[in-house]
Amino acid sequence: MNDQEPSQCYYAMALDPIHVGTGGYRLGEVDMTIVREPGTNLPKIPGSSLAGAARAYTAMTTDHYRRDNPEPAAKKKYISCAGKGGEGGDDHCGEIDCPVCVTYGFTIGLQNRSFHGLAQFYDAQVLFFPVHTMVGPVWVTSLETLSNAGLPKDKITPISHQKLRVVSELVSKPDENRRWGLNLGWLFLEIDGDNLEVEAIWEEMKLPAGLERIQKRLVLVPDALFSLVVNSNLEVRTSVSIDPATGAAEDGALFTYEALPRSTVLHFPIVYHNPQHYVFPARVKNEKGEEV
Repeated sequence: MNDQEPSQCYYAMALDPIHVGTGGYRLGEVDMTIVREPGTNLPKIPGSSLAGAARAYTAMTTDHYRRDNPEPAAKKKYISCAGKGGEGGDDHCGEIDCPVCVTYGFTIGLQNRSFHGLAQFYDAQVLFFPVHTMVGPVWVTSLETLSNAGLPKDKITPISHQKLRVVSELVSKPDENRRWGLNLGWLFLEIDGDNLEVEAIWEEMKLPAGLERIQKRLVLVPDALFSLVVNSNLEVRTSVSIDPATGAAEDGALFTYEALPRSTVLHFPIVYHNPQHYVFPARVKNEKGEEV
């Protein structure tokens, strides 16, 4: 293995509205707001949320043969290694060949054993955000957003202040007496050009297949306006608390919450740490030399 810590950038698309809240209620336009990046005020999905979901999926779907016994009878399920592992993490197996505990880490309180885990998840950031316009849905991004996802800035031509750039297939040029622009929700911006370099974006970032519709309907907005466009077009959903005794809605328990809309595309890196840099904690032995 190389001593350098390898990393991989992954892309994800929201198939349903996603709400990762800040915890509790607050005064404002909605009762329950979504988690945001402090510097940019852009919504995000914390890396811990991604790691928790990935850990549960790994535990539910992984069958593994123990190193010391490759027979089918030795095949082991790892569902107990999902989540926090019960009270004090005692349900985590903590085995050195466990694909869940080694990858995501574990803490076993009674044995006073813990391991950080070899996969480090970073926050998922918005890459392409869907917005309704007069010509149908488009996906909005910005130069800084693309740069943070790994695209060299010299691959994209900067745009004028408070204007946007689109692909040529998205809109047709108007006559001389009509403004050449596009609305992003309530915000109307003039079009700076229809020569957005989508081929360079897809080639440099190695975007996965299945995003061809987004490629044909991509819009580039100024960095200063990207957060405004995203936050103005988040989905606001209404829900109500249910009384468990009656099964009906509780009186006065109506609330609203923000969510990333369907078809939002996000990106997040995962760093895979070199196991040679870590010492796996040994099992604790009692006075008789037996493992506990």
